[in-house]
Amino acid sequence: MKKLTSNIIRILCIVSSIFVIPVSCIEIYEIISGRAAVDPHLRNLMDGIFWSLFTVNFLCSWCIRKHENRLEA
Repeated sequence: MKKLTSNIIRILCIVSSIFVIPVSCIEIYEIISGRAAVDPHLRNLMDGIFWSLFTVNFLCSWCIRKHENRLEA
């Protein structure tokens, strides 16, 4: 079970790091172009997606680093 959990965390980290880059580019484009002022619903949706991906990526990376540090000690 521990190996399955570790594999799931690694897969989530990889997938979230792949998707967080295009979503962050969309966020920056919305800020620069001013589309956020026109459609606040789209802005809220993209903010939710971005921060969800960022949180998942951060927590998975933290778990992986914590596990690696435990193995080295």
